[in-house]
Amino acid sequence: MMLLLCWLCLFGAHFVAAQFQSIIPGGNDLTFTIHVPETTANSGKGPIFFQMNSTSPVKWFALGQGTGMSGANIFVVYTAGSSSDNVTVSPRLGKGHIEPEHNSDADVSVLGGSGFFNQERITANIRCDSCISWDGGSLDLTSSSSPWIWAVKYGDPLSTDSVSAELTEHDDKGTATVNLKKATGALSTSSDSSANPFAVLSSATVTSAETEDSVDGKSLKKRQLAHAIVMILVFVIFLPFGAMALYVFPSTIMTHAVLQLVNLVLAIAGMALGITMAQDLDLMHNHHPIIGMIVVAGLVVFQPAMGLLQHRHFRKSVGDGSSGKGIFAYLHRWFGRAMIVLGIINMGFGFQLTGFQDPYSPRGAYLHRKSLHDKPSVHITYDEGIQITRQFLYYASKHPVEDIQAFTSQWVPSPHWVRTETVIIPDDELSTAGKAISKQLGPKGIKRVGGEEWWQWRGPSEDLKGEWIEMRNHYNENKKSNARSNRIMLYIHGGAYFFGSVDTHRYMMQRHARKLNGRVFAPEYRLAPQFPFPCALQDCLASYLWLLKHYDSKEIIIAGDSAGGGMALSLMVIMRDQGIPLPAGAILISPWVDLTHSMPSIVADNPGDYIPPYGFRHKPSTAWPPPNADEILKIKQLSHQPTLTAKDVDKTVPAPNSNAEETAVHGYTLHEKKAIAPGHAYPGMQQSTDPNTVHAEPDNIHIELEGKTVELKDQIQMYTTNQLISHPLVSPILQPSLGGLPPLQILSGGGEMLRDEQFYIAHKAANPTAYPPSDVYLDEFDPDREILNKYEPTYVQFQVWENLCHVAPTFSFTRPAKYMFRVISQFGSWALARAQNAEVEIVDESQISPVSSSGSDGSSSSRPRDGDPLPAFSHHMLRERVDKRGRTYPLDPPSSYPILDTPPDKVGAINPQLISKWLAKKHEWDMKFSKEKLRVQGRRIKEMAHGLQDFNGECPPPSSLAARRAAPGVLPKRHAKKNYGLMLWSGWGSKHDERTLEKEKQAQQSGRRSTRTSVDAGQAGSYSSTPAKNKDAHANKASQATAAGAGVVTWDTASQQKQPNGDFTPGRISSDPEAASRPISQKSGGPILILPEVDNHKLQDDSASTRALFHAAMTSNASLPYLNGRPSSVAGRSEFLSDDASTIGGEKDVGIPNGVTPDAASTRAVRNVRGISNVVIPNEDGRFSTETSSLRPGLSIDEARNSTSHRPEMPDREVFKTADEQL
Repeated sequence: MMLLLCWLCLFGAHFVAAQFQSIIPGGNDLTFTIHVPETTANSGKGPIFFQMNSTSPVKWFALGQGTGMSGANIFVVYTAGSSSDNVTVSPRLGKGHIEPEHNSDADVSVLGGSGFFNQERITANIRCDSCISWDGGSLDLTSSSSPWIWAVKYGDPLSTDSVSAELTEHDDKGTATVNLKKATGALSTSSDSSANPFAVLSSATVTSAETEDSVDGKSLKKRQLAHAIVMILVFVIFLPFGAMALYVFPSTIMTHAVLQLVNLVLAIAGMALGITMAQDLDLMHNHHPIIGMIVVAGLVVFQPAMGLLQHRHFRKSVGDGSSGKGIFAYLHRWFGRAMIVLGIINMGFGFQLTGFQDPYSPRGAYLHRKSLHDKPSVHITYDEGIQITRQFLYYASKHPVEDIQAFTSQWVPSPHWVRTETVIIPDDELSTAGKAISKQLGPKGIKRVGGEEWWQWRGPSEDLKGEWIEMRNHYNENKKSNARSNRIMLYIHGGAYFFGSVDTHRYMMQRHARKLNGRVFAPEYRLAPQFPFPCALQDCLASYLWLLKHYDSKEIIIAGDSAGGGMALSLMVIMRDQGIPLPAGAILISPWVDLTHSMPSIVADNPGDYIPPYGFRHKPSTAWPPPNADEILKIKQLSHQPTLTAKDVDKTVPAPNSNAEETAVHGYTLHEKKAIAPGHAYPGMQQSTDPNTVHAEPDNIHIELEGKTVELKDQIQMYTTNQLISHPLVSPILQPSLGGLPPLQILSGGGEMLRDEQFYIAHKAANPTAYPPSDVYLDEFDPDREILNKYEPTYVQFQVWENLCHVAPTFSFTRPAKYMFRVISQFGSWALARAQNAEVEIVDESQISPVSSSGSDGSSSSRPRDGDPLPAFSHHMLRERVDKRGRTYPLDPPSSYPILDTPPDKVGAINPQLISKWLAKKHEWDMKFSKEKLRVQGRRIKEMAHGLQDFNGECPPPSSLAARRAAPGVLPKRHAKKNYGLMLWSGWGSKHDERTLEKEKQAQQSGRRSTRTSVDAGQAGSYSSTPAKNKDAHANKASQATAAGAGVVTWDTASQQKQPNGDFTPGRISSDPEAASRPISQKSGGPILILPEVDNHKLQDDSASTRALFHAAMTSNASLPYLNGRPSSVAGRSEFLSDDASTIGGEKDVGIPNGVTPDAASTRAVRNVRGISNVVIPNEDGRFSTETSSLRPGLSIDEARNSTSHRPEMPDREVFKTADEQL
């Protein structure tokens, strides 16, 4: 009986050990034990169990499923905060070499026996019901070498219950493989849902079981490195050079033999090292060790024997006088060469295997990329670009905002084949832009912004500078032919409004210039948080107004990426509403149009994007974050005092260990049972619920989370305050209408966080009345619903690029980005050609580009591709989906996308899920830098107390430099430095352009055509920014036709034909068919009047030309609404007609006596009036254009709104303009 019991005990121990596999990283006091229930292994679904144990104090330690951080299913264990005996298990998903994110979809249970024992040992028994498959990978239960990773961070226990706690970088990490076949078994407790298979194991049993298959991570790394070095030396250097030495020194045969024998000994040692690793990792079945053993065995067994036989044959043949070569010589030589080649090939298999084991090697994810076949990350350049950007943003978060601004503002040299020129925007344009923005904001908006002077103060930024970027060969050709470019792109760079510069984006803009065959102008606008909204808006609008002084609006397109795309959209809304000439079109690349983050994709899992899911966080500094709402309220109260002492300022700084200090650290206040208004939380639109804590002007955001009311007091976005993130000029998605704009191209990445708001904004622009904002916002910004119903739909080309990230052209060296550049140039050329009624040549990529999308898939050669001519619009839209090969497909109907069914009251409403996630990350970050944050905020409070008294009662935002400019030492000094890191990135991105320029040159030399003309300007339909109900839209049709007698092509709204889909095809009339077909640059124009300089500040004074037109003889007595009101044209542009077609008051002048020169009465009147300096007659190739009144001087906002002179589609006669109006 005793023998039977002993046998059962031994059998039981073996049975337990056979059902558990363990990983014991050497020197770390860590143990990871894994068990797979037999039912799970048989069915392929169900739970698996693992135990994580640390016998020494750690801050946290983790176990993960996968080959590396990217896509790994990770479980992090640390001590809990609610009880000293509990542990917290945090399931997370790896996103690369950055902190893994909490996985809210994980199904994990902590079993009995878990806890923090004796203040040093941590044990976590875990049941996982979501470990068979997860977002990023799956577990092969039949694998004998399942890949796992681990990491550990030593230090004081975290002691927190948060499953998304901040994790600092690990101190040690490693990899291992587990034989899941040996980890599979049927314990009696496994079938129960509350089973704990580790309850049957004692500590001694676990330890003895683990030693059988344990893998020391550090030792494995060292052995891998030694094995690789030895084998590389043997097969790449020693063996080949040993063989070649015999040809160089034929008499050293014995030296050759000794050296090769030594090499064989090294090869045997390297093979033995590899065999031990393969046995430890259970990889003896892998082709790499099998091939390695065959190669080494062949070299050891056959090569010495063949060499010896060859040498004997050679000695004998020399003695006989016969040939020295025999069969053994050829066998020895060619067999050795074959083995060396096979050994080098096997080295590649070894590197692949190493990448499979190394979680920090990009080869692991790249070489095992079958699941990425249809994703852009299948290309290693794209995938590595994403990883580099993620790491940059992650490490940047550990530095202050000023550091990343300084880094991205450093000078980056441009290639020699790119010409750049820096210009300074005059103050007149800045002043005019400021007035336009003030009118757009209105009195209430100016009050919410904090005034209208502080944001026009430039501080240390001094002058507004912009940079011209164009191809040097294009510039030289224009200079040689004395021509000027009529293809201008105003590019507004992105960077979340707070970082980035022209230097960081020049490598993208130079490609736009090359492909557009034109010029790009980029302003260096002021950045937040030092210069928040509307500082950047003023700079960009001033840049556009400056361009209008040199170019016609139909020669300009606007482009912008990310924040720049959102700002470009706001700029065009201002132009539309204030009568400023609109550009020919706009290109919005991944525009950021919703700063309230109300769309679902923001909180979704976005593994294909590089934007941090928790937003941009940075180490506290004087720039960010600003004082909270309570502190600002105290500062405002101080600013009203006639005198301010240092003692008064000190009172605003939170006292130590007070509630105010706690609020300053956390940035929010919790109210247990405070009632809030039902419904959604709208920033800036909520009524104050507690007058004692919230001041009446900008009220804080109140939101309900988990039964508690959270009052946000810290600023969320760097661009503006919490009360202004919902302003339509900040978040264009909340504009009452996006109709009446020039044609838009909106490009969205299917894998980016902002895809939903881009999807929504594209459909909103094409159908404004179908996507109105909430009544809360309409009542504030369009109470009469006039704007909502005023403008016609905007034509939109909307493209969703499958699985692409945010602003894909950032990675200009990748294949998807090259396709996107091609699409952008095609649309830009089409928009310019359409606006100018002319043909525009663009680069034909199919002839010269190193990347051609035509050779990807022969079976789909008929499929439309990037850069193809635009088809006709359907319901004012081109809705397209683009795959990674540049092939276009139609998007599914709008009814297929739930985002388009979002109720208006949810658009612009604070998302509680996002706020919860943001607060969790913010809390961890603020606790980490709590002391530094309090110190910085104290200094900021004192600086603001000085600064708020200097703007005549205005209240700049707390983050602005203007709010603290009076404090000593606040204004920073800028020093331009060369940025070598960005220079390398820019050079990498410029390689494609350099190769393409060379191919263009070769194509021209060989006579091949490297350009093609854009599509017909009217193919996609006409557009209009006029109100839907325009009383004068169809007036004077006869005079329109008569006015066209000068050969100028005009759009005739009456001849438009309605298509079945509701769109219109444009109708054009021209009295001169030849003139209609000629390029605009060759059309004749009338005399241009050169006026003397006038006072630009007197915008309401009539100039000499205007007074002459009112009082000259032979003019019509009709009322002159155009001269009094001067509304803009369809896009704010018009062409000069020749003088004999000039009319006044809409009537053609018929009172010219016979024999009189054909100059019209208006021209003669202006020529003869006092104040005209000269008259310039254009030459044959000259072309002149003008802009109609920009700001409608002399009219108040109410008068302009009620004016009957709405903006017509095209002017039916020419209006002389003053220099003031040219602004």
